[in-house]
Amino acid sequence: MLREETPYEECPSDGDILKSMAVYWFALSAAELRAGNAASAYDWIDEADELGSTIEFAPTATKNAVTLMTIHGAKGLEFPYVFIPAVCEEVFPNNRLSIWYKRPELIPFDLRLDKKSLPTGFQTETKEFKAYENRCKSHAELEERRLIYVALTRAENELFVSAHWWGPTQKKVRGPSKYLMQLKQVVEQGHGKISSWAENSFEENRALDQVLPTLWPAILDSNKRSNRIDLAKLVASPAVPDESNITVAEKVLLEEWDKDIDSLLEELSSEKLIRKSVAIPDTLNVTKVIKLMREPKEFAQNLIRPMPSKPIDQARRGTQFHFWIEKHFAMPALLDSLDLPGAADENLISDDQLEEMKEAFLKSTWATSKPIALEWPFDISIGGRSLRGRIDAVFETENGIELIDWKTGQVGKSDDLQLAWYRFAWWKMKNTPLDKIGAAFVYVPSMKESRPQELLAPEILLESISE
Repeated sequence: MLREETPYEECPSDGDILKSMAVYWFALSAAELRAGNAASAYDWIDEADELGSTIEFAPTATKNAVTLMTIHGAKGLEFPYVFIPAVCEEVFPNNRLSIWYKRPELIPFDLRLDKKSLPTGFQTETKEFKAYENRCKSHAELEERRLIYVALTRAENELFVSAHWWGPTQKKVRGPSKYLMQLKQVVEQGHGKISSWAENSFEENRALDQVLPTLWPAILDSNKRSNRIDLAKLVASPAVPDESNITVAEKVLLEEWDKDIDSLLEELSSEKLIRKSVAIPDTLNVTKVIKLMREPKEFAQNLIRPMPSKPIDQARRGTQFHFWIEKHFAMPALLDSLDLPGAADENLISDDQLEEMKEAFLKSTWATSKPIALEWPFDISIGGRSLRGRIDAVFETENGIELIDWKTGQVGKSDDLQLAWYRFAWWKMKNTPLDKIGAAFVYVPSMKESRPQELLAPEILLESISE
């Protein structure tokens, strides 16, 4: 483990690996700019101008918090203390070459927009192919060195780097990578401290035979846990206590508790209470935007202290109707089932209900209509933020475009703001005049339609979330 105690700027130049990497990276960037590869930088600036603001990093907690993130996600950020684990052989740097001709899901270099910065000269002849493969390996190694440079330069005060010989499931020994060995040389020159350095003394991984199932989170004290459960039941179903048999001392104690509770409630409602302002996230979905507009206080509270919801396996059933719709129109959507709007329906759908919905839909006029899009995704900029969502179905009518959202819940319980934002997204991305865009909820299986007479205008929508 390495701890860097000397500020980066004060490190001497002779033999300092970190400083050499910084200089090399700066020189490489300058060389690319001189070679005419500045288009990407200009594109970045143009995008910032289009959004009307600077492109900022996602907000990250900086006080009294531990932030777990990838090295790519840490670019441009700094933290007082940084820990870089697993700087091991075949882990960091990653020696497994990820190249397009070995992985069909990757785009060939010649087809990428950044091809000027990638290896060129791909040929199938043995000699030329070997040379191309070597260039790819060199490029991958350079990318890994750039990544370790980013990781090492995120620390403001102290940097901890560690590795291991054996993990819980490894069959092959790892040990320190060349990066950690280079850092070890720097520390041995007086630029830090080696907290611990262990040599491998085992030929096989002894942990393989010791893997046991573990209950998580661990029950630290079963009695305390049982007491908490009993207390939770009392809170959920409060009963009027019988105070006729309590002692004088117990009665005094209860009165003190009542005073403490009243004092706390008064403090919470006090005008002097410091109120914390909450920044609206840079990325929102339609559900969150509606929450922000309808219940801003609850929206802020959820941001400050997000609470997990209990996972329910049956919740996936609510998406079955949407998938059946795709099959009916033979227009499959490329998305995960949890991305579908139906996944948020409050009422779960049984198998019998699903069959009832199918039958009702097939009897309606929607079954013979041809949509121009299903599960249409959008990602638009609203006041410097990104709004993402999906529209269930889009139809072309005599009057223009109609946006449809299938609803499996109770009739009349949907929020018109959802359709207003859908219309806003289609208008902004497709440039269709607003008066040519209609929107409706279609409730299944009743097949009742709800069309708001008037949807909020774009300027009103933007104003409502800009405060």
